Amino acid sequence: MRSKILLLIFNIYTFCLFAQNKIVVIDKPSGLPLPNAVVANKQSKLTSRTNDNGICYLPYKKGDTLLCSHDGFYFSVKRVYKVPDTIFMNPVQNKLQEVEVKSPYAKYYEDSAARALLYRKTIKDAKHKPQMNMNNGIAFDGVISELAYTASGKKKKNKAFVKQLEEDNKQRYIALRYNKETVEKLTGLKNNAAILFIQYNPMQYDFARAATDLEIQMWVRHHFDVWKANPSTDSLLRKFEEAN
Repeated sequence: MRSKILLLIFNIYTFCLFAQNKIVVIDKPSGLPLPNAVVANKQSKLTSRTNDNGICYLPYKKGDTLLCSHDGFYFSVKRVYKVPDTIFMNPVQNKLQEVEVKSPYAKYYEDSAARALLYRKTIKDAKHKPQMNMNNGIAFDGVISELAYTASGKKKKNKAFVKQLEEDNKQRYIALRYNKETVEKLTGLKNNAAILFIQYNPMQYDFARAATDLEIQMWVRHHFDVWKANPSTDSLLRKFEEAN
């Protein structure tokens, strides 16, 4: 009987220790979810990374201490008083001669939020889907207006615009992590040569989102080695320099 009680206590302890609990990380000034933030449990040393919705899952319980970090935001230390929990992050902002200087990441998220607000109607219209329900007859939810909207060509244009807006947001994020300054520092290429390298070696958005700083550096160095080993690279660089 005693062994069964001990086994039950052990199982309950193990469940509490390894239960995956939800964590939401929020950019405090804008109220938007913060993707790609690294959250760690100080006690267990386990870590996780937030997705595009600012959510991650990590074993933790009341009384634990959560550590959260993100480029462009102040490091956060939070003691857990409730499960699930939310972490609010403050962007790094420096004031020089009464001019507010924000980090590139803070500018990116602020600009993305402003764009979403500015084009909210276009985005809503592009993603709207009319509904037709059968309930003692037929109920139309915007079907007629949707037909007129489609016939006018606005729906196609709005969809193309929203797609371009999303692609632009992705490219701006990639440029935060993979840019001329980064390439110059890691490869020794200068100015136009670094730009040419980026054009011939584009980085995928999903990788830019998920990779650590070290993984970004390794990616650049690897692609530079492959690119440099290509016999046509030297002549390509010479032609590019002559053209400019």
